[in-house]
Amino acid sequence: MGCHTHIAGRDVEYDFGGTTINLQQEIAKVREFWAKKEPIPWNKVNTMPNYVHFNHKRHIKRGFECAACHGDIANMDQVYQVTRLNMGFCITCHTDNAKNHEELTHLKDCLTCHY
Repeated sequence: MGCHTHIAGRDVEYDFGGTTINLQQEIAKVREFWAKKEPIPWNKVNTMPNYVHFNHKRHIKRGFECAACHGDIANMDQVYQVTRLNMGFCITCHTDNAKNHEELTHLKDCLTCHY
């Protein structure tokens, strides 16, 4: 299982609006289910079409909080979809967060997400 390889072996903690989550501990929970060949008890709430390619790492490196797209999951009793992650949502975010015209041109280029 090659999930979250960019943090493998590191004790990484993220602050989600005052709630600190140790990612290694959370990943260990997932690995336990994987090792036991048991389904992971979560509800998938966001689905991207096959023609859209989304890279979490790229957004995390830019400093985006998970809550920007996923809502305040740390304080949800049950995870639910906060907003529709559709093209309009992404284009608005790209437009609002571009540092300059050159970056905006890249972020609004179809091939940024559709490749």
